[in-house]
Amino acid sequence: MMHRRRSLDWQKCIWIAVVWLLLSVHPASVFPVIAQEEPDATHTFTFAQQLEIALSIDPALAVDEAWLSLKFLRGGQWESETYLQKVREGRARYRRDLREEPLPPFTTVTYQWAYEDAEETRVEVEPVSFLYEDNRFDWQPLVAEDFVIHWFAGTDNLRATALETARAAQRQIAERLEIDEFEQVQVYIYPSAAELQLALRLVGRDWVGGEALPEVGVVLSTISSTDLAMTEIQREIPHELTHLLLFRTLGPQGYRSLPTWLNEGLALRMEQTPDAALVLALERASQEARLIPLPDLCAPFYALGADQVVLAYAESRSVVAYLEQTYGWSGIRALTASYADGRDCSAGFEHALGMSLTDLERDWRVWLDNDGRPSDSTQQQLAQIRVVLRDLAPWLGVTLLLVLPGILGIWLGRSKSAAMP
Repeated sequence: MMHRRRSLDWQKCIWIAVVWLLLSVHPASVFPVIAQEEPDATHTFTFAQQLEIALSIDPALAVDEAWLSLKFLRGGQWESETYLQKVREGRARYRRDLREEPLPPFTTVTYQWAYEDAEETRVEVEPVSFLYEDNRFDWQPLVAEDFVIHWFAGTDNLRATALETARAAQRQIAERLEIDEFEQVQVYIYPSAAELQLALRLVGRDWVGGEALPEVGVVLSTISSTDLAMTEIQREIPHELTHLLLFRTLGPQGYRSLPTWLNEGLALRMEQTPDAALVLALERASQEARLIPLPDLCAPFYALGADQVVLAYAESRSVVAYLEQTYGWSGIRALTASYADGRDCSAGFEHALGMSLTDLERDWRVWLDNDGRPSDSTQQQLAQIRVVLRDLAPWLGVTLLLVLPGILGIWLGRSKSAAMP
């Protein structure tokens, strides 16, 4: 009887020990719990149409609101936006009509969700970044260390030619403007101007053939799959690449201060195949005394009439050619650098070369009248007289027409007086 009681006592002790052990262990290791889902941030967009950014969190958290922060580059400056979104059944959605609120094209957008849990502790979800590119097309990239050539309608040979042209242009620009450091450049090539213009119009921008988006390191070009493809590659890519590298050299403020005639003139000088139409337009305007005054070319050319835009480009290229011949690339580098601090068109030129835009225009037109050849002082004075007389010819003609009747009247009156006895 005693033996059985001792056995029961030992069993009782064992059970007490087991219960004590169970209670001393963390409850989560004894009683199973349902794991909470990790927050999940996703996004989808159609270029220039709609953007949707969503957050999925565990409904058991009973979160009612979530904050969404957006960050992207616009015009070389970072912009940030914050939106408070309702959470319904564990999901928050932000929708943006990109037709009404466009994002800068080909920029990188970074977004991050945040919310407060039941203890009112702020929880920040891992940030997500994506490239806002024109996803209406299936871009085929040719990736290199210095360039990525994106093309959706072209041969492998043309893509390779575009890459080699970009590299050659980069070397030439680097040598002339003394640029040492380079970051990778993204080149997007559209098969027609119409498709590129549509892409730019959809985001509130429009231009003729190509455009540089220097703040995001992107060049947009139009290269057709025709016999003109090689010529277009040699013009478009060096031209837009010049704008991008000038931006990187001068910074946003300096690039904005750069006179348009200088900016476009440099880009045109870097083209590997000059446009003969510009030469012809300049010759005609010079002969007809209807050149655009150089100060009027400091501002963007879209302020000019449609019939003057081609002439504006032609003059810009010619003025830069004159500066190159007269002052060399060291003078041009000093000129571009003078705008880095935000000087205006006239002040920057005077600071760099010690003369006014009026003086530059006079000397350039004399040089132009001499077929782009340097001249001695006597030749320059004669050329200046020719330029002045040619410019004044229309006004002298009008003045003569206005004054001639009076002169004739006086002369006839005197003749009659002399004939009278």
